[in-house]
Amino acid sequence: EQSELYKLLSESALYVNSSLEEGLSVGVIESAGLGAVPILSSAPANKEIAEKLGTQHLVFKRQSVEDYVNRAKLAIELFESNKLNTGLVQNNVMRVFADSVTLPQYSEYLLKLYHDVLVNRDISKQSAITKNTSHEIH
Repeated sequence: EQSELYKLLSESALYVNSSLEEGLSVGVIESAGLGAVPILSSAPANKEIAEKLGTQHLVFKRQSVEDYVNRAKLAIELFESNKLNTGLVQNNVMRVFADSVTLPQYSEYLLKLYHDVLVNRDISKQSAITKNTSHEIH
C-alpha cells in the first residue's frame, strides 16, 4: 500500500536509484522529499537531480558495481558521522520542485499519458499540460 511505502521512505536515510536510463524520477523526488538522501546512477536526468539537490558526490557510474559500492559506503560514512544533511536535501526538493509542476498538473498529465498509451495506443499526442509545463529539470 502507498502509505506503507511513504512510511518506509520517511524512516530511511538513503534511497538508491540504479536506472540505466531515467526521465524525471518521481521516486527519487518523493524519497528525497521524505528525507532519504538519494544515491543515483549517472543517468542524465539523475545527474541533473543530484546537482539540484547538492548530492553530486553520491552519483555513481552506470553499470559500475565498484563505483556504486564506493558511493554507498561514502553515504553511509557521512550519515554515521552526521555529515549527511538530510534536512538540506529535503529543503532543496521543496525549493526546486515545488514551483515547477503542481501535483494536480502532474496527475492530469499522467492520466492523459496512460489513457493515450493504454486506450489509444498513441503516445505521439501531447496533452495541454505537456505544452504548458516543462517536466524536465533545467
